[in-house]
Amino acid sequence: MSALPTLALGAAAITVALIFVIRDAVRPVVVAVVSGLIGHATKYATGYAFGMLLATAASLQELAAIATDNHWTYVAAAAKVLQPGLVAVIAYIRPAPAPAPAQQNQPPADLGKGGTP
Repeated sequence: MSALPTLALGAAAITVALIFVIRDAVRPVVVAVVSGLIGHATKYATGYAFGMLLATAASLQELAAIATDNHWTYVAAAAKVLQPGLVAVIAYIRPAPAPAPAQQNQPPADLGKGGTP
């Protein structure tokens, strides 16, 4: 019988025992970090989702190019079909940009360094 499984089991037992000993000291740190990550993730979840969708669309476009170069006909065809569909979905669900606020009663910008415009 090899000593490796016994050694791994012993290391796992020591790790679990150590976690139980330091659990109360580490808990506030873990709670603070996790709550901060949750707040950040909920605030920027839509941006992360759009980023992942755009990255997937770009990856499909590159996959289509590589598959065409390597004569992988079915892979290239699937990527060429899926990529425009994914871009259309992104365009459909993307929120419209907010219109710029109207600037009223603003003085004209200074056009030169020395004097009147």
